[in-house]
Amino acid sequence: MIYLQFNLSLYIVVLELGIWCGKRWWNSEQFSEIRRFVSGEIMDSRNHVAARAMNCLNPGGELRFVITQNIEWPSITVQWLPTCKKSEDENYLVQRIILGDQDDDDSDCNYLTIAELQIPLKNWESKHSCKNDAKDDTIFNIIKQINHDGDVNIARYMPKKDSIIATKADGPEVYIFDTDKHPSKPSDDQAHPELKLLGHKTDGYGLSWSSFNNGHLLSGDYDGNICIWDVNATPNNLTLNPLQVFKDNEGDVKDIAWYPKNANLFGSVGKKNLHLWDVRAPIVNNPVQYCNAAHSETVNCLSFNPFKEWNVVTGSSDETVKLWDTRMIGKSNDMYKCVHTFKQVDGSVFQVDWNPNNENMFASGCHLGRVIVWDTSKIDDKQNDVEIDDGPEMVFVHHGHTGQISDIAWNPCEDMMVASVDDENFIHLWKMYFRNSKEDEDDDDEDEDDDNDDYFP
Repeated sequence: MIYLQFNLSLYIVVLELGIWCGKRWWNSEQFSEIRRFVSGEIMDSRNHVAARAMNCLNPGGELRFVITQNIEWPSITVQWLPTCKKSEDENYLVQRIILGDQDDDDSDCNYLTIAELQIPLKNWESKHSCKNDAKDDTIFNIIKQINHDGDVNIARYMPKKDSIIATKADGPEVYIFDTDKHPSKPSDDQAHPELKLLGHKTDGYGLSWSSFNNGHLLSGDYDGNICIWDVNATPNNLTLNPLQVFKDNEGDVKDIAWYPKNANLFGSVGKKNLHLWDVRAPIVNNPVQYCNAAHSETVNCLSFNPFKEWNVVTGSSDETVKLWDTRMIGKSNDMYKCVHTFKQVDGSVFQVDWNPNNENMFASGCHLGRVIVWDTSKIDDKQNDVEIDDGPEMVFVHHGHTGQISDIAWNPCEDMMVASVDDENFIHLWKMYFRNSKEDEDDDDEDEDDDNDDYFP
């Protein structure tokens, strides 16, 4: 909290300098709201004026728009479905997302949820669209709710058939749902998954579909068991046993993921470790490559670069994200060092996700409510005074969440658009814009004298 307060104070200094220099980014009322937020008079950081103002103060980019949507129960999972379209009048982007309930009233049945968004395209046409309020025009509809036994820890669609969704609950089972076979509202209060996958002894969060072998699903639990199923196999009374079971003798598996360009390899993290596995290996309780001191504290998450298969990032409770070259892991003691360490600074890192449209960019989320976007191409760039603490590779920080960031998802259809969820019942949808050209700078100079009193509603 002290760190957050300090940073917000720095933002105010920057704002004052900006106004002093004649750059009228905010009117007096909006500036007063930011001051009240920093001083603690406004304790809720969901205050849109303050949060959106801070979002516009990013080192390398601007916020095209941000939408905050309150949902009935917290969702700790989010994923964009891979298809989108424009509305008939071409004024809206129409796309669906997956959410899942975390019901804190001990209800036996929660929901796996499909929501449809209609986001007005006009809100990101301008480079200065922080002045536009997308929320008033955005349509957020729950189009399908499917009963689910227990909390939905994670939900992920099958790459080659996105109506098939795998989920993990607060028990050992993994469930498979075909959303095309379920009505928009449940007909009773019971869960009816198409398949129940057996093999685990406890719960967990790691879940990953193979992009090569259609229907092959990878899952890890807190006892260190890793299971692989083929959901196309013939079930026995709607249940399936795993094709293979691996055992991580080091303990729990916090997260797990297939390699993006190899059907036989996958990675897992847990405790302080990064482990790499091969499904063809004759010994199932030993990874083929490993780094048992990847971080100084628990490793919570990993994400492979979809373009450079040997690059993987890991996030940890030691408040860092690390970039690794998997070809150099486990070869010798001299090669355990990561390629680069990104300092999150403000708390444990619980989520990392690589941008599916950009080989150099990934996002990380922490328990203090910030999502940071990093650009690996800037690792060796010369630093200015602003970047000296964070590094030039930190290119965008999304503010506004008040709870722990539970999940992050890049939109595969719309570049630089992200969905993030927290444990305070909020989903944020936001899109960034990065200045990359001399033309952008010229446009900024031309707009400097514009009337900016409507930058925020």
